[in-house]
Amino acid sequence: MSGSDYIGLSSEPPSPRHTPPPPPELPVAVLLRHARAGRLQDAHQILCQYMSTLTLNSTTCRPELGLFNESVKAAIANRHAPLVSYLFFFGIGKPSLCVEDALKARSTAIFEVFLEYGWDINKPLGRNKAPPLGEISDDKALTEWFLDHGADPNATCELEYTPMSDAMQHASLDTIGLLFERNADIKRGQLLHNAVIRQGPEEEVIKLVDLLLDKGALINEIQYQDYPRSFEEQVYPLGTPLHYAAEEGRQILVFHLLKKGADPLIKNSKGKTVSEVAPRMKMSEVE
Repeated sequence: MSGSDYIGLSSEPPSPRHTPPPPPELPVAVLLRHARAGRLQDAHQILCQYMSTLTLNSTTCRPELGLFNESVKAAIANRHAPLVSYLFFFGIGKPSLCVEDALKARSTAIFEVFLEYGWDINKPLGRNKAPPLGEISDDKALTEWFLDHGADPNATCELEYTPMSDAMQHASLDTIGLLFERNADIKRGQLLHNAVIRQGPEEEVIKLVDLLLDKGALINEIQYQDYPRSFEEQVYPLGTPLHYAAEEGRQILVFHLLKKGADPLIKNSKGKTVSEVAPRMKMSEVE
């Protein structure tokens, strides 16, 4: 190539291609980032900036803040109680919409904030779900905190499921004892029926069964027999504790219930005896 071929070419290296700056981060993303990190002052700043450019809703004359709800959940998940309180105060989210998030976080500081903003600690989690006390009953210290702050072990949902019903499945015997000390009612929540299907060693289940029987649980009661609405809405067969223990295949527990007076001839809501729902289960230790 001759020198003339290079005429007009610069000896300078080519300039890099111009890259446009990234678009500014949306306020929703900025607040979410600050919520995760618990940066209260930064959260305040971005919200003030957002509010200064906001047009109020023409119907409510209030700002549309629902788009920031994920920030509340993030602050709860990361246990940033002061920031949760600030967001509630600002009108972003409310306790009743974030209970499940708080139950996962299990922070008493977060629950304190919820109570300050009007949370009903005894409101059921659903039509067929007990209030939150049962959800945390596997944690004795947190259970005691809930009780100290007004949680009622006998509070119920529409279908007669109480925190004690949940506790039969999850709580230690010590915690169950604490709940009884704090006015749990043996007649509420179908406790014996829930106890016999508790997962774990049969020996532990038997101890729980004996505790409930000592407190007056009825061993031959059909589940929900005194609660017509709950009885009618159940799609599965309803029986006695003995029915359920037999269906679970718990032979030792079945023998124990029989010794305690369980009647194997009682029929469940579908007209079947224990032997009919669990034909392989022995009804006598001498069979």
